[in-house]
Amino acid sequence: MVVDPQRDVDRLIALTGRLGVRISHVVETHVHNDYVSGGLELARLTGAAYVMSGADEVGFDRAAVADGDVLEVSAGLRLWVLATPGHTFHHLSYVLEGPDGVQGVFTGGSLLHGTTGRTDLLGGEHAEDPAQHASARTLADALPAYARVWPTHGFGSFCTAGPASGDDSTVGQEQQVKPVGTEWDTSHVRGAVHVPPPELPRRLGEVPDGVVWVHCGRGSAPPRPRHCWPAPGARWSSSTTATATPRTPGCP
Repeated sequence: MVVDPQRDVDRLIALTGRLGVRISHVVETHVHNDYVSGGLELARLTGAAYVMSGADEVGFDRAAVADGDVLEVSAGLRLWVLATPGHTFHHLSYVLEGPDGVQGVFTGGSLLHGTTGRTDLLGGEHAEDPAQHASARTLADALPAYARVWPTHGFGSFCTAGPASGDDSTVGQEQQVKPVGTEWDTSHVRGAVHVPPPELPRRLGEVPDGVVWVHCGRGSAPPRPRHCWPAPGARWSSSTTATATPRTPGCP
């Protein structure tokens, strides 16, 4: 699997030869004018599935994905698709899950080391678009603090909203950094039981009795709580705003 490859794909092909592996998936977090992707060429040369947002209008074949989709990369690895708009309108992040659970997240140009991605590259009218900070909050809410953050862009990149720093980080570390930490502090419910959706199947015992709120700032209820709910009579409520009236559709 290769995420957001640069256009000099010959070095990637050479690397697979040295390692004796093949590329099964080429994955794009976003398509944008801030870098030239080698994804399409790499997919064509290797026969890999070319994965990108189904909402992006493109003139070539691709494997279209959307928020909540799961890609089975191998017997022990899979990617969970998470919508993180802001840097681009249809930006996606990909959560990597292994045999032991969540390993990290490929954040593309959304959440970087010490900063977030620029939104004004979509046009000056989007310079103050709150979607980017909402996406940073989404990542913090959805993932455990230990999950590693693997952005496409780094120090010196044209697309960063502020100076990026370092070459390694975790979701927990990014929560301590403004502006990412600001979003976390203003949105997190203190004292709440925080169970990231990818960990829900293994942590159902921690879910308290009664109606459970599932809040999603992106505008659609996360699918995993509905899929994992154990009891026929269990109830869950979802909303897209903090003040919305809860609804309790029950277990599907």
